[in-house]
Amino acid sequence: MSKEGFALQRHQEYAQSLREMYFRLGQMAGELTPVYGKPSAYYARKAQDAIERLGDMLGEALYAEHPELENDETGLLYTRP
Repeated sequence: MSKEGFALQRHQEYAQSLREMYFRLGQMAGELTPVYGKPSAYYARKAQDAIERLGDMLGEALYAEHPELENDETGLLYTRP
């Protein structure tokens, strides 16, 4: 498999994982809102921030495992969803 194909496959796997985590965090925010009384938007923002940090970590982990994918002329091959 070419490095671009490999990067695309990994990107799709990570993107799906992030979508699932984002959905679950949204559910949890909805469950916590009645308990703590803060608006859902507050928890939605917290979930979005967590997903962004997680995406950065997943990208770093991909390159730690596969340094051959590190850079091309335009920058990193891996981009967050």
